[in-house]
Amino acid sequence: MTLGANTSLGPFSTAQELSLALNRNELSAEELLMATVERIDAINPTVNAIVRWTWMSPGKRQERVIRGALQTLSADRLTA
Repeated sequence: MTLGANTSLGPFSTAQELSLALNRNELSAEELLMATVERIDAINPTVNAIVRWTWMSPGKRQERVIRGALQTLSADRLTA
């Protein structure tokens, strides 16, 4: 997931960079949360740092990902 429209943000951005992006409305809290969840899902099988991941069910995560994709498609159509 891309973190907002700001291409300088990525999976290795510092907390300060992410905080500034949030304060400047370059990034929503939900975008940051979902990007973090996706990063954890991608890396955790290798590092096994999070043993139990229950804060959001897989179905709810999938629903949010789909909703975000639909919003992106809608936004693309509005700007095309």
